Amino acid sequence: MLKLKKQVNPKPSDISTKSILYNKEMFRLKAYLKLNNIERSRTRAPFNKEVLSSAVIDELKRVQNNKCAYCEIALEGGSDRFISHYRPLSNAIDPKNNIEHVHCYSWFAYEWQNLMLICEECNSYKLNYFPIMGRTAYTFSSWKAAQIMEQPILLNPFEDNPTSHLMFDTDGMVFGNTEQGKATVDLLNLNRPSLQINRKKTIVQ
Repeated sequence: MLKLKKQVNPKPSDISTKSILYNKEMFRLKAYLKLNNIERSRTRAPFNKEVLSSAVIDELKRVQNNKCAYCEIALEGGSDRFISHYRPLSNAIDPKNNIEHVHCYSWFAYEWQNLMLICEECNSYKLNYFPIMGRTAYTFSSWKAAQIMEQPILLNPFEDNPTSHLMFDTDGMVFGNTEQGKATVDLLNLNRPSLQINRKKTIVQ
């Protein structure tokens, strides 16, 4: 896992107020989140994947070198199937506190800071788990406010420096040296045999 950096300003225009589709979908999302709990429980939060256009995906491919944000394997095939969210869109599970938040975090569906490309295997482990050390963010809180309030445990390569949380041995095994590092290795199963072998080959070279 490497430290990654996005160009935050300007972010891709297709996920900004410059986009008609983005504005339309954000209006739908805000209307949904204003419903009472009973009405919201009858349906899922609206999400239109078309907002995450090829321009958005291409920029993620560029900053990630077309590799998984977590395990760094090359992403082959259509990149749109690899787009994922750091904070899940709904039914976020905090395994640390054994809590499920049904409506978290639909308001970050099109948030540039929440988007990344993740391989299918890492995504199959990540699912909608999102452990935190702090308190759950309020609906429609800003990204910065959510980061401060929640103190996420799962590492975010765009926010955290992996070298401060992870260490590797000569056999290609990765270990966490902080709570966040340990939780990320365990949650994403980053010592899968295929990853370990590839890392060992890189070390030997």
